[in-house]
Amino acid sequence: MRDHPLPTPYPLPRCSDQQDVQLELFFKWIKQHLRIKSFFGTSENAVKSQIWIAISVYILVAVIKKRLDSKSDLYTVTLF
Repeated sequence: MRDHPLPTPYPLPRCSDQQDVQLELFFKWIKQHLRIKSFFGTSENAVKSQIWIAISVYILVAVIKKRLDSKSDLYTVTLF
């Protein structure tokens, strides 16, 4: 039986309660709006890169939707 917690790959920074809430809201938004099935890498840089790419694609699709003056939701726009 272990008496100490398992180590993390890199130290996690301590956050204030407000920062914790903001971080939880950010990841909730990611789960609801970005279609990331799994991460291609496990390093911090790989995860950050994939999240930024997904956010960029989301913004580009939103711009296209606005320019087309489409009434469809963003998911439907990506199916075209």
